[in-house]
Amino acid sequence: MARITQGLSLRGWRSELFVVAALATLAFLVRWPYLQILPHFTDEIHEILTALRVARGEVLPLTAQEAYLGPLHYYILGAIFKVVGPRLALPRLLVMVFGVLTIGATYLLGRALSGRQVGALGAALLATSPQHTLINSHIAWQNSTMPLYSTLCFAAFIAALNTLRPVSGLGPTTSPAVARRFGPFLALAGFCFGLTLQTHPGAIILVPPLVLAYPIAILAGRRWRLLHSPWLVLAIAAGLLAYSPVLIFNLMNRFGGVLRATAQRPYAYEMQPTWESYRANARDFALQFARMISDPTYIPATIGGYLTSPYLVVAAVLALVGFLLLARRGQPLPLLVAISAQLILPRFLKTYGMDDDYPMIAARYVAYLLPVSYLAIATTVVMIVRWFGGIASRRYGRSTLANAAASLSWLTLAVLIGGLVLYPLLPLHRYYEAIMPNDPNNVAAFALYHQLAATHTSDTPIVVDNALDKIATKEGVTARDVIVFLLQFRGVSYRLTPNMQEALATSTVGGDPANPSSLPIAIMARDTCWPLRERFPLERQGDRLRLQNFYRGLPTYFALYRLAPGNPGAGCFGPEGPRAGD
Repeated sequence: MARITQGLSLRGWRSELFVVAALATLAFLVRWPYLQILPHFTDEIHEILTALRVARGEVLPLTAQEAYLGPLHYYILGAIFKVVGPRLALPRLLVMVFGVLTIGATYLLGRALSGRQVGALGAALLATSPQHTLINSHIAWQNSTMPLYSTLCFAAFIAALNTLRPVSGLGPTTSPAVARRFGPFLALAGFCFGLTLQTHPGAIILVPPLVLAYPIAILAGRRWRLLHSPWLVLAIAAGLLAYSPVLIFNLMNRFGGVLRATAQRPYAYEMQPTWESYRANARDFALQFARMISDPTYIPATIGGYLTSPYLVVAAVLALVGFLLLARRGQPLPLLVAISAQLILPRFLKTYGMDDDYPMIAARYVAYLLPVSYLAIATTVVMIVRWFGGIASRRYGRSTLANAAASLSWLTLAVLIGGLVLYPLLPLHRYYEAIMPNDPNNVAAFALYHQLAATHTSDTPIVVDNALDKIATKEGVTARDVIVFLLQFRGVSYRLTPNMQEALATSTVGGDPANPSSLPIAIMARDTCWPLRERFPLERQGDRLRLQNFYRGLPTYFALYRLAPGNPGAGCFGPEGPRAGD
């Protein structure tokens, strides 16, 4: 066993820094492909525009667009816009950076829970997680950053409680120097919890685990006076301070944000809870948990179908065993977090990605489970490796067979870790291959963005086809919303019209054919343009742009056209299939 544990150890801060840097690099390489393309733009576009308004000094909000969310991310992104200028790629790049930073936070939490080996393996599992990659590192929601703040909260909280443990070795000591860190760590945990709550009010589910874990640690360490420690009051105050903008706004507006979260989110909030709905939600949550820590891209048709995925079964079993192992070793917080989510959330939350095109999106509400779950898996794996090493040492001693047994243990470790860490890249790759040909929305959006840069000047009027609002791209936006977002992001004036024929006729007045930049630009669906092809000389600007979700089984197209009098060869993009728009 000694050989195995020596091989597993990470000695010195330089070794730890190297390991974290390597894992962060791996996470970056996994998250970089299709960062700006998949998933397509969601209602994140509204958050991006608010951050841009913050950068321009137009608003200083106390909350996010939704009054139950905090404004922190708006100010961070707004500050970046202020320094480097508005760049369309920055919002998702920032979220990816937060995702990579969560790898380091997971290592710190694992180190505090059960040692450096657990921290390194848990962080590696998160680095290749499809759930964390596609949602928490690609979509520019503030909610996507929740795992970073929650993991820092847990890490600081565990670090504070570890100072009370009267053991040495893997666990901390109770020397005066260590004990003095109890208070600052606890206050930091409270502050990070307030930041977590800013990302989504569903993080309130973490209060029961934190409240229960604290007296358990006090009881184990026999530090009764800390039950009424002033540091505990300071930690609560730090949490309230971090969440204070939202509290101030809601106090000033009769808790309008809280009411909106419960009354105007019927797609997620359980409006009429019953025992039947609770049981169904509890079942769906358990299945979602199994998917999110293994392969969230696939939803089996039946519950029995979950048993046909070996990786899913192995990951779920390792996680459950790891939760119990950590609790037995005096670290009950991860288990309490999992139990709290399983018991409480089904009463309030009813969406678990069972029927969505992007099934992973619903799991964003419980993304704080990802780091602790992967650390639970890592705890079980490290225990298994040590168990094998102990058997080899007891049976063969220092003989040649002992060396062979140790080598076999290392080989087993390598295969197990390699499978657990690298296998998720396979379903992630399959998902990209399946979705990319059928979800061209962001490719079209970026193409339009660059076409505008090449064709638009300050005196060019722009007319947008309101019929694009009928092309729902899901996740809270339509094609029109995305196009308007691109125009507003560039600071371009535009006009929405339900009648493109009338708008083009009106826009022609005042245009100078000798000055093409004064002639109007129309952004419209191909189906709007086709009936106008004989009435207006429309010059196509660039290629046609393809969207999804208009005709069943068929794509739809839109394009950017310039009104060009005297150009008889101009016209709309012609049909290329059996139906208009194909």
